[in-house]
Amino acid sequence: MRTYSRSLLAAALACAALACSDTGTRVTSTMRPFRARLSFAPQWSPEAVTAYKALESRGLLAALTIKIKIYTLSGEIAADTTVTFPDGQSEISIDVFVNASTKDEQMDANIELRDSNGLLQFASFQRVTAKDSDSPTSSSNPPQTVTLKYVGPGFTVKSISVSPGDAVLEPGRVQDVIMTAFDDGGRGVNDVAVTWSSSDPNIATVAPTAGAGNARVTPRGPRGTVTITATSTSGISGSARVTILPTPLRLSLVAGGGQTGPGGQNLPVQFTVELVATDGKVMGGQLINFRALNEGSVGIAVGSTQATDGRASTLIKPGRTPGLYNFEASFPGLAPVTISATATTPPVVPPTQILAISNIPQSYQVGVPSSNFVAQLADVEGNHVKLAGVSVTATAVVTPGNATYTSSATSDANGQLIFSIPTFTTAGTVFFAFTSPTIPNLPYGSFPIRP
Repeated sequence: MRTYSRSLLAAALACAALACSDTGTRVTSTMRPFRARLSFAPQWSPEAVTAYKALESRGLLAALTIKIKIYTLSGEIAADTTVTFPDGQSEISIDVFVNASTKDEQMDANIELRDSNGLLQFASFQRVTAKDSDSPTSSSNPPQTVTLKYVGPGFTVKSISVSPGDAVLEPGRVQDVIMTAFDDGGRGVNDVAVTWSSSDPNIATVAPTAGAGNARVTPRGPRGTVTITATSTSGISGSARVTILPTPLRLSLVAGGGQTGPGGQNLPVQFTVELVATDGKVMGGQLINFRALNEGSVGIAVGSTQATDGRASTLIKPGRTPGLYNFEASFPGLAPVTISATATTPPVVPPTQILAISNIPQSYQVGVPSSNFVAQLADVEGNHVKLAGVSVTATAVVTPGNATYTSSATSDANGQLIFSIPTFTTAGTVFFAFTSPTIPNLPYGSFPIRP
């Protein structure tokens, strides 16, 4: 007889060994004249120790069922005993007797431990030696070691992944995560029970949801990053990172307001704002929208900028016409930040190009008069240059035949030039080129002349 203690079982798990010694039940056979004694010292594999603690924490080991089955080497069942270790009972006795054909006979021992739901969780199948129980030294024989392994759901799991692996949560949002388990061959393993945990429940908690391997992450207040981990019964785990964002409170102006500069040119100080959260700290990783508030202004260089350190900046360029220009930075749900900039008359700079004012036709037609071509002097950034007296010549060459036409123009006080376009008399292609003694590299191009 061997008495098992539930407290001893727990202590044995803590040190990875469960001591038990059992005597056997005799099988009726004239060929087995010896009453034999089996003595076991079950020990737990590392995975089994981890699994036992996990199952115990879930309340699944309140009522254990212990099944011991002994086989002869020929496959005959020598003993078959099932004992329930109910909750609330501190000790249990198991009597097992076997008949042996020799005083020291080898047999196979199969030990199973099932949880409170009757599900097989641990097992050992091992060869042992039945000792003659009538021998004077029988009681002094050391127990034989058998190793209990975890064989419950998911015991083949070797790796776990949690997706999404990196998520960002805005205030008031939750994040669903999914666990996927794999065996040592990279194949998926289904119906794996896992325990979910958060590295900091003060920042975010995690709880399982419907469906195997599913869970939901819920923010709990302060900003921060937590690691969400799914751990199988046997101790295999995988994790994901979730960053919890704080609640935005306000946009604050950092720089760029009240500047004065030449119209049509970038101002020296960028329009910069920062996003402040309810905890008083700046908030990065958010999209700040910039725009110009003056309709019809030209060359306003604003847009959307991604804040990485809580600040976002953009260049601002007032219109070419002298006067006051307003710009705005905004974030959804918060009051916008508005600044003003004053544009002064820009200095006259030498023109470097001409821009088309009138429409450029796709083609010309024989015998059909064409409208004059109007162009504007401009600087390298495309700003209009109001400068009179600049001469530009347009030359048109028609092929076939190489008929040549020229039209010269001189800019007026606004910097505009007007060129006359001839009426073409033959079909083909016309090549236009613009030249000036003061502006190099003026445009050119070819256009079809249709019959």
